[in-house]
Amino acid sequence: MGLRKAASLGAVQTVASMLIGFASIKITSIYLGPTGIGILSQLQNFIAIALGIVVSGMSTGVIRLTAEYGDDGAKRRALIATLLRVLLFVGLPLALIIFFAAPWVAQSLLYNADLASAVRIFGVCYLFGLLGGFLVGLANGAKDYLAVTLINIGNATGGLILFALLCPSYGVPGALAAAGLMPVLSAVLGLVMSRGKRWLPIRPWQGEFSREALGRVSAFIPMAATTAVMMPLLQVLVRDLLAEHTGMASVGLVQGIWRLSDIYLGIITSTLSMYYLPRFAEIKGTRELRHEIARALLIVVPLVVGLSGAIYLLRDLIIQLLFTRKFLPMSDLFGWMMLGNVLKMTSWVFGYVLVARGSPFVVMGAELFYAVCFLVLSQYLVPLFGAEGLVGAYAAAYLAYLCVVVVLSHRVVTRTSDCAPD
Repeated sequence: MGLRKAASLGAVQTVASMLIGFASIKITSIYLGPTGIGILSQLQNFIAIALGIVVSGMSTGVIRLTAEYGDDGAKRRALIATLLRVLLFVGLPLALIIFFAAPWVAQSLLYNADLASAVRIFGVCYLFGLLGGFLVGLANGAKDYLAVTLINIGNATGGLILFALLCPSYGVPGALAAAGLMPVLSAVLGLVMSRGKRWLPIRPWQGEFSREALGRVSAFIPMAATTAVMMPLLQVLVRDLLAEHTGMASVGLVQGIWRLSDIYLGIITSTLSMYYLPRFAEIKGTRELRHEIARALLIVVPLVVGLSGAIYLLRDLIIQLLFTRKFLPMSDLFGWMMLGNVLKMTSWVFGYVLVARGSPFVVMGAELFYAVCFLVLSQYLVPLFGAEGLVGAYAAAYLAYLCVVVVLSHRVVTRTSDCAPD
């Protein structure tokens, strides 16, 4: 499948995800309110952390090795059989831990031990989530972008249906149960889309155990897992801090504006990243790289400034359309949040230069710097200003991150000049 078709499928997925995301925001805001959305977001981030620890690095390795092995069926079968055994060996104990620690998790994260049943549901479904992530990695590595797109859209659609069925009747417990059941949906969709495909053998578990494949995949796990877990964990920590000082209703307001930001920023990043990541990677000379960075900034910055400015001016109308009147206090958060989004997307350009041309450890270090800044600033500002302090910390942390990635990317450009001068 060519780049043009892959990009077209990515655009379809982006539009579908955006529409489904708006519908999900409306349903959950009506039936859960700010407090319920705050509780739901805590469980969703816990699920992302629990799955990301295992799936993220393994999925990266699967994509890399599946693409590398190509038509070598013996190596692919050994890779798949090996990793399925590892998923069972690692995932089963973790699933049991989640199941039996459910009361503690519910009390610590959801502030209510009576909600432990939702955590137990996720514990039962945990292995399905690992399988679903593994199958998406296989499809991606085999460049079956149609299967990946359909799985992702199916996940989003199925999740919306689950929330629409359970939220009206059961409120917050129903929403939490829907979140816990999502891993089953991802596994079922992955299995359906893999039927008859060359990238998944008929009996995938019947293959030799490959120490070589396991070793190569394991090399991807620490860094990818750190990146995948860091942001959900950071959000859990800052939301916990906000809940401690102002209550879960404020957490729901912040989560609402975060979800809105994720949707419209996701449209920009998914559209542009397909071009700029390989483009930054292929450039040889410093003059051309500087020109491409400047060109990217001239596209990204005005675009995000325009969208963020329009959202800020129309914020009260947007709140009434996508949320409910209970979320009107969210209006006070838009100023700092939109500023933070502009800084985030500006730093995105320089961050992609680092991803494409810099050391992975440098990229991870920069992300860790942002996380520490956000957490430290939140601990100072939230007790003083509540939810506004949290979004202010978000903007200030991205300003500091922008300064760091500009300096680091400048070094990368200089190194490019040394290696391939114009």
